[in-house]
Amino acid sequence: MKKIFGVLLATAILISSLILPVYAETIENKDDSRLDIGEILGYSYTVFFNDGESITKKEYFEDESIEYPALTPNREYDILWSLSEDEYIAPPKKMPKEDVTVYAYKTDFIGFENYPQVDFIDNLIVHTSSDFALSGEKSLKYQNTHTSNSPEYSIMLGKVTFGTAYKISFKYYVNETLKTDYSITPITSSFDSVENYDEYSSSKFTLTPETETGNWLDGTIYFTVNENYDNLYLNITANEFNLGDSIYFDDLYIEKMITADFILPEGLKTTSTNGTFSNNTFTAYFNIGEKITAPDVVTADATPVVWVDLDGLTVTEFKENGIYSVKLNAKGDLNVDGAVTTLDLALMKLYLVEQKDITEINAQNGDINSDDNVDLIDMAYLKLYLANLIEIN
Repeated sequence: MKKIFGVLLATAILISSLILPVYAETIENKDDSRLDIGEILGYSYTVFFNDGESITKKEYFEDESIEYPALTPNREYDILWSLSEDEYIAPPKKMPKEDVTVYAYKTDFIGFENYPQVDFIDNLIVHTSSDFALSGEKSLKYQNTHTSNSPEYSIMLGKVTFGTAYKISFKYYVNETLKTDYSITPITSSFDSVENYDEYSSSKFTLTPETETGNWLDGTIYFTVNENYDNLYLNITANEFNLGDSIYFDDLYIEKMITADFILPEGLKTTSTNGTFSNNTFTAYFNIGEKITAPDVVTADATPVVWVDLDGLTVTEFKENGIYSVKLNAKGDLNVDGAVTTLDLALMKLYLVEQKDITEINAQNGDINSDDNVDLIDMAYLKLYLANLIEIN
């Protein structure tokens, strides 16, 4: 009996040794087959979006780009998707190999006092978002909560070059009516030596209680570096302190420019806005490569003005760094070309025989003896002047 049992046991062991490897291989092949299919098709994972009021979800394959729902911006704080509801932790851009929960996290704007200093990067200094403070980006915030003007309310835009002209352009937003005036001024001074705070006073950009609220507006500042400092700061000065006003900034650009100076007689102003006006001189700024043109000047009688160079010669084409002045209402210059010539005498003769309309000549320049008439006496004066026998002015 024992011999029969031993034979049966040996036979069973032999059969199992033949069958089990085949079965095990089959199971292993099944696992390998499942993994191959998973690698081909991919496995989906879930992102749970918790905005504080509701939770939505969406499935993504591993390494697929995640599309985050838009969050409504607020002028008092920024709202970002975060991996934590207690602090800002940047969420993944692509789906990891696990489920993820993200939270709508409220955070302050970047303020002037904590904006990082940067090197000059081409012409783009600050560009937080074209959508202004939408998810994932921030605007720059100034808030009047201080008790005095301080370097903390300046930001370093980058490095500039002595003697070079620049334009700063930016967007700004005021959410509530301002309680005082604010000056935004470019500064190239070390904060250990702040005597140059008013260095570009003619270049400042001013905000007042009349400034429009509720919309992004465009601002521009023109200036030339006239002190040998290489770091450029943008400074905000408040007329009164600790008022709680908030001003937001975005899209700050700085670009190099070319200039020309146009000197205006006392009492004349220009309507041009591409420059600064100081001490009767309008410094016009133009993009590099742009044609330089004279500013628009408004006169009392709406007559055109003539521009002359430092030698008094009439010019119609202007050069970079040129200095020009107005030759206005020059007696005898009927066609206002900046010179008194026989052409002006011919125009006066035509006018006196009524072949030229008064609107086709500058009557004020034709009235040489200033008796409010253009007549034969004025023509006689003009002839004497052209013969170098008298001076007229």
